[in-house]
Formats: sequence, C-alpha cells, structure tokens
Amino acid sequence: MLIIQLIVTIVVMIIIYMIFALIDYEGGFDGFFGMALIQPIIALIVSSISALACFVIGLPIRLSANIFSWWSNRLYIQLAMLMIGITLLILSIIPQNMDQVILSGDLNNTKMIPDKLFSLSGWFITAFSLMHILEMFQRFLNI
Repeated sequence: MLIIQLIVTIVVMIIIYMIFALIDYEGGFDGFFGMALIQPIIALIVSSISALACFVIGLPIRLSANIFSWWSNRLYIQLAMLMIGITLLILSIIPQNMDQVILSGDLNNTKMIPDKLFSLSGWFITAFSLMHILEMFQRFLNI
C-alpha cells in the first residue's frame, strides 16, 4: 500500500506542478522546450522529494498504534486537510494574491508569480494529506 500511496501522491503533485508551470508559460521555443522536457523532470524530482518528506513527517502516525488508531478513525481530518491544501493552492494564483517580482533589475520588466506562503503551505498540506489519506480509505473500505 505504501508504494501505491507514494505513486498517487507523486502523480497528483506532478499534475499540480505542471499546472503552475503552465500558468508561468510565456511562449517561445525556449519556453516550449522547457515546458516539454525540463519542467516534467523538475516536477518529478520536486514531487518525489515532497512525497518522501511527507512520509517521514508522518512516520509517527504509522509507527504508533495509538496515534494510528486515532488518526484512521477520523477520515474527516484528512479530507479537510486535502481541501485546505487545494484551497491554498487556488488562493495562491488569484491575481490579488500574486506577488510581483522584478526581472533583471529593470523596474519595467516585472512578472507576477503565485503567492509563496499560500503555494508552499498548500503544496505540503496537499502532499501530506494525499500521502496519508489513501491508507485511511483502504482501512475504511477493508481492501
């Protein structure tokens, strides 16, 4: 089950990463090359590291029978965490929440990027909840 959890978490996080990369896409050959070849590799690396970090952070849940029992009997917590993570990711790309950065030291050359606090916290909350929610569904469905 752990391998399935890792794969599902990594695949979903790759999809989220690529959506954010598409938001940043500006066209051109170099942009297309980056989007088609480089970004998927970076997405795989970042998603894998995130999933493994969330696994390590969640080890106390898996190793302690008392904590695991408490955690697995409260599926609504995992679902709420998943919804909070996705909501934070969405909030990070709303134009009013986006951060403006200056490119190449030129004040006329600026770019809007997703809010760092919303996007990073949403990323890790989503990854953590995905990494640990599948186990709860397995127990709930008795698979």
